[in-house]
Amino acid sequence: MPAVVDADLYPMLCELVADKNKAEGLLFALASELRYVPLEERTRALHVRALELKRDVAEWLRRRPDASTRQALCREVQDLQAETRFLLQRAD
Repeated sequence: MPAVVDADLYPMLCELVADKNKAEGLLFALASELRYVPLEERTRALHVRALELKRDVAEWLRRRPDASTRQALCREVQDLQAETRFLLQRAD
């Protein structure tokens, strides 16, 4: 039997799922580039933070963070991606 969802809760869940999909896409793009950054002492924090953010996003449906928290995480992923690109350009 399908679960009944409160009419007030439904729009919030739709927004949450959309934000989760966006964050997962950003994390995938980050991981695609980060795999070319060698894991060494100076880049370790970058790799670890990306994994922490992935874990946080995986918990969103259970924890239901507010919109500003979700947006901040997406911005952080984009910042990490910019840092990753900078490191890759310096390696060339």
